[in-house]
Amino acid sequence: MFLLFLLAMRPGITENVSTFDRFKLWTNCQPLQLHVYHQDEENEIDLTNEDIEIAVRSRLRSARLYTDEAGTPLLYLIIHVVGLAFGIDLYLYKFVPDSFYSKENGLAIT
Repeated sequence: MFLLFLLAMRPGITENVSTFDRFKLWTNCQPLQLHVYHQDEENEIDLTNEDIEIAVRSRLRSARLYTDEAGTPLLYLIIHVVGLAFGIDLYLYKFVPDSFYSKENGLAIT
């Protein structure tokens, strides 16, 4: 058993697999396209579409989950501002295959 552990920890095997490769293997995460909709640009807290997009795009890029390419998956943010309060709705649009029944792809919204 110990011999198997030592063989698995050989430098040649572990050096070729990055942390991002492991992440992608286990989660099958794909880069997201981002759309932001802000209902009221004139608000008391000076929250703008540009500020929101920069912040969210930056976080997605740091996690390697952002793309400029059109298509899916798509992360859609809706920002609501009332007075000094705000709310955020997030929707993820992604094509999902139905390999069991219809053998077709459909759009899942979560």
